[in-house]
Amino acid sequence: MKITFSFTDAHYQELVERAHFMGVSRTAIILLHLYPYEGIFSDLSLEELQLDLNPCEVARNSIQVLVPDPLVSKYQHHKTYFLSGSAYFTGFLNVVIEKTTGLWHTSPTLQERTPTTLSLDQRIIDQVEDFSKETGLQFSVIAAYYVTYAPLPLGTPRSYEATDKVQFGLRLTDRAHYQLKERAIRKKMKPNQVLSLGFQDFMDKKILPGGY
Repeated sequence: MKITFSFTDAHYQELVERAHFMGVSRTAIILLHLYPYEGIFSDLSLEELQLDLNPCEVARNSIQVLVPDPLVSKYQHHKTYFLSGSAYFTGFLNVVIEKTTGLWHTSPTLQERTPTTLSLDQRIIDQVEDFSKETGLQFSVIAAYYVTYAPLPLGTPRSYEATDKVQFGLRLTDRAHYQLKERAIRKKMKPNQVLSLGFQDFMDKKILPGGY
């Protein structure tokens, strides 16, 4: 489903700077908000959803995104008050940005990403491919989000061992590369194990900036 998202100037700037920090596109950062926050903000009021955007803001700050139908369907139980798809999701995302400002890291400039290769279990790769079709989110985006925002667990880390390893490429910022290595050291795990478990946590919506 093609959805046009429009933002206030302040919310648009915040959204772009969140994307810059992770080195991802505006489309990716929008999808990255739609998936984990769907359940938390499912009962917004009509007053919250209706924005007073002036024509200049709409012209400056509108983005059309192809949102996969399986992701859109997760919102079927939301109160939409007969708003159009674009009007509802515009209101929804502006509310999310407003309520989570200060919880996300931001950067005024786009952080470059560099490629790396890890050995992942074929089962995980298959899950990633299916999940990407349903949400539009690529593994590189999920990996960057996980190492940036997942809290380090207390106690004994979960165990994970790949049984059918396959080379898998992804792109991360230098900061994300460092955070992945640091997380692997502290968990006493290999980077591929960290990301495999992290992907499962992300699918289960267990990771939110600031623990929102």
